[in-house]
Amino acid sequence: MPNFEAEGVTTFHPPHSTSYRYMLQLQDDKLSSWIEDKISKKQWSKGGMAKDGYITPANSITDASALDYAKFFQDALDRGPNKCGDVQRTVEILQDGALRLSFAVQFSFLRSMRVAKYTFELIPVSVERIDVLESKLRDQQEELERLRKEVSAGHALPFARLETSTKNANTRKLLWKAVESDFFHVVEGEVSIRQPGVYSVAAVMNNSPQSYSPLMKNK
Repeated sequence: MPNFEAEGVTTFHPPHSTSYRYMLQLQDDKLSSWIEDKISKKQWSKGGMAKDGYITPANSITDASALDYAKFFQDALDRGPNKCGDVQRTVEILQDGALRLSFAVQFSFLRSMRVAKYTFELIPVSVERIDVLESKLRDQQEELERLRKEVSAGHALPFARLETSTKNANTRKLLWKAVESDFFHVVEGEVSIRQPGVYSVAAVMNNSPQSYSPLMKNK
């Protein structure tokens, strides 16, 4: 049987609103899965699962191979959160720290709707500091690649020019003037960025003296 490998990023409905990086591997008809919380960098995995470890008479699809199931799980993870249709995916963190990943697919059989469910319980992976650093670096590389694609496609990058000449007398924070922008929001001097990404910030400060001391000519 051919081997298979797929990886990508997926999301789940609240309360699990963070993004997860996943990887699926099929080798010698044994399925392995790995998933990482992109914020906390926690990881879970389960490897070497034979087909009878996740397929039962209740969810079996006639003549479907282990490769067919692996590709189905990939498709279920790659779908947008609002485009799942007849395929639903959920994630749950169990009390022992394990992660339960579930898929449910609706299909019609003999004029009735049925639901096939597939469940995986992944165990926590011990993550070293170097693993966390590598993961953060991968996040930055993915973000830079996304920005490159936006530039290549001619998409305008978020930009705003903010100005201020006053500050709050109590907090000593600068009071930025309001701007009209879809990407930035300024309220009472607080600047909020609406679109996640990597931003470059440049500042120019013009300073003028508040008092003058006349120069006296020595006689």
